[in-house]
Amino acid sequence: MLTLEDLAVVNGNGNTEKNGFSDSSTSEANLRLVVGAGRTDEAVTTLLEGAKEKASPALFSLLDRLSDLSTATHPARGFTVVNSDKDVVQVSQVSPNARPLWLVFSGMGSQWVGCGKALLRYPTFVNSLKRCHAALVPYGEDLMNILTSEDPAAMSSTCSSFATIAAMQVSSFSISCKGNLIF
Repeated sequence: MLTLEDLAVVNGNGNTEKNGFSDSSTSEANLRLVVGAGRTDEAVTTLLEGAKEKASPALFSLLDRLSDLSTATHPARGFTVVNSDKDVVQVSQVSPNARPLWLVFSGMGSQWVGCGKALLRYPTFVNSLKRCHAALVPYGEDLMNILTSEDPAAMSSTCSSFATIAAMQVSSFSISCKGNLIF
């Protein structure tokens, strides 16, 4: 069982080998991306160079949190790779404007149809799905039929599968936006 002393050792002086506990994030075998933020390029470069010299999970965590600060107050951003054969430190100024949100949706999966049927009880989901359906009708895809049909052949074509899954993901995102889960 971890004690307070063990935690102090792990987080304090870098001796992470005590009592059999080891931290692989600073192991020489593992590469670690370290990010930094500051008011000037020089400040970020100094932080990142220091992180390479004094590599520790606590320091990496602190630098990760620092990077969450607003770009308006900390416009210099950078990164380095710890335990790399190459000396990589890159720093640049970023815009103080809000950063865009990028969403990456997973691809194929048989669970999407069942999930879609369960979500049909939510008006926001249905409205978004209807917009997707209207966009696909000119291409011969009947999204609502594919989604509600009990016939497995309805999803037999790759085009139908991809169109249905993409529409499900777009509609699921609509629910997230409506419920302020994302923004």
